[in-house]
Amino acid sequence: MKCVICGKEFSASAHARRKPKYCSAACKQKAYELRKKIGAKPDVKRVRKKVTVPVSSGVDAELDKDTFERMRDGALIDTLRFNRDVLQKALGKPDTPASALASISKQLIDVCKQIEDLEADDGDALPASEELNDDAILTDLI
Repeated sequence: MKCVICGKEFSASAHARRKPKYCSAACKQKAYELRKKIGAKPDVKRVRKKVTVPVSSGVDAELDKDTFERMRDGALIDTLRFNRDVLQKALGKPDTPASALASISKQLIDVCKQIEDLEADDGDALPASEELNDDAILTDLI
């Protein structure tokens, strides 16, 4: 390995938790002082881990941290979208039994309708059939 500060070759300790960047404590301190002087933060690449969740035999779903957190928050639309994706994967798998295709298709259609209904909902308190017009509001007030 090469030190980021001085360029000197060094070997990492067998007990190190992370891959070291510096050959000594002096180089580590010098890097700290340089970062502090210019106000820079170290370049850290965060990799989003995706976890593969086995849904059923032959069908897996990838779930990242953000999707999991949204699902934990209880947002129905996010859960429905996740279910839609899982059902689509199951429907597209060549090893999905033919006897299950009708059931999966029906579930997929139901989930898609629920998503459509939620997305179409403007947050109105009343359904379209019960919407009040100006005349009805005035008669209620009088």
